[in-house]
Amino acid sequence: MSSSNISYTREASKALYPDVVQLNPTGSGSLNGLKCAIKGNTDLQGFKTYFGSKAWYAIQEVAKQHADCVKHLLAAGATINGRAVDDELNLSLFGINRHYGTPVNPAAPNCVPGGSSSGSASAVACGLVSFALGTDCAGSTRVPASNCGTLGMRPTVGRINDKGVVDFSAKTSTISVFAKNLSILEAVMHVLLSNKSSAQVSAPPTVLMLEEAYQLADKEVQSAVEKELAKQGIKVGKISLREIVGENDADLKFWNEKVLGIIQGYEIWSNLRPFADKKPDIDPPVQGLLGSFATITPEMVEEAKSKREEMAKKVMTFFNAHPGTIFCFPTTPIAAPKISDLQDGAKIGEYYQKTMAVTSFAGTANLPEISVPGANVRGVPVGISFVAASGKDELLLSSLKTLCPHLAHNSKE
Repeated sequence: MSSSNISYTREASKALYPDVVQLNPTGSGSLNGLKCAIKGNTDLQGFKTYFGSKAWYAIQEVAKQHADCVKHLLAAGATINGRAVDDELNLSLFGINRHYGTPVNPAAPNCVPGGSSSGSASAVACGLVSFALGTDCAGSTRVPASNCGTLGMRPTVGRINDKGVVDFSAKTSTISVFAKNLSILEAVMHVLLSNKSSAQVSAPPTVLMLEEAYQLADKEVQSAVEKELAKQGIKVGKISLREIVGENDADLKFWNEKVLGIIQGYEIWSNLRPFADKKPDIDPPVQGLLGSFATITPEMVEEAKSKREEMAKKVMTFFNAHPGTIFCFPTTPIAAPKISDLQDGAKIGEYYQKTMAVTSFAGTANLPEISVPGANVRGVPVGISFVAASGKDELLLSSLKTLCPHLAHNSKE
């Protein structure tokens, strides 16, 4: 059931933390008149940082200054209008938070919003703000964007200064942005991206469907994505990962489980172990995930890093040989699960494994990715992801304005 005609208040959406935060602009610029929400793992001067956990929040000191990304937004004319709820310790793809409540997925209220940037996606989808900051490593922005029917961009890691953002997988994670339209997304990214490029699309890009990601998707998802691409007049070719990295490394589940997951898990455990050793009151599934990270050895990490570097080089070699090419595929291979299905271990296990396999492509090769709304399965949104070469964030944004002009509205309301 879609709730597109329902108006959500701050309280009804459950997207924002209880402290009422409104920060006025410190300057004037391209973000004048825009309201945004900031993910709970991001420092705001004079407030504690949530990180989705009451146990974490309890031991934090008040932030002495805003995170750098917040300073840039305020200087460009944006107004901060709340702090967005995130999954506990940012360790889930569902968006369920037993401490602070689960943000509403307004496009499918009986389904999970997706995590860990659940509140950020919900706040944009509910119309509370025009854009919101999140973070993304293994899908924490792309998945909730897909589930809630919003735009969501994971930029190239390192393109946005993350000083003042609590993130314990810094080598694989990045600040990200949700937005109601492409014009707003592009304006926000232009403010936040460092080493700015003026790259523009001089001709329509070549769009290739990544077959391995497509094949992981349910038949209903495949059909929905194909129909939406055809509806928008986007011509799509095909590309197999085998053609890029070779037969032996073309399994996205391997990319997730033995490469990105190993590096991310080790970084998180190395940083969170002092907190975890205090036996804090955190959700059992989160505790279990932390425990699994504790089994990762330095030898496993070194092997994973070597494999990641090798894969990333091969992907960049392909992009360099095929300028103007971008990939596409379903953002999530399975539509957002119903909240009532979260107790079904087999169903949720399949969802997690397949979804993280798909999201591992950009995470492992450090590629910018944007999830675009439009497709749906029985009324539940499914995003379509577009991916460009590492560092080509501006080119990706420009390409999408060419491919998806219906999303590039100028409205800032």
